[in-house]
Amino acid sequence: MGRFIGFLYGTIVYVFFFGVFLIKYKVEFLLTVPFFAFLFVWYMAIGMREDAITQRPEELYRERRFMAYIVFLAILNFTFTTINDTQI
Repeated sequence: MGRFIGFLYGTIVYVFFFGVFLIKYKVEFLLTVPFFAFLFVWYMAIGMREDAITQRPEELYRERRFMAYIVFLAILNFTFTTINDTQI
């Protein structure tokens, strides 16, 4: 469990450093950072299982909750980038 938390923190820190460049163009991208960090941690957790489905990515659709989360992220990202047009 500890390595997953460490990976989560590492992903968030990396993206926030990258966020300096993102904030110049769209602040809304920074709001999706924790969601994408959780996506990477979840994928890593799936990959650490015995006989992991990540060894056969063409069968990843069998992870229903994971795929639903990806759809949720796509909708969230679309919402933040197109509908929300905040000015700085």
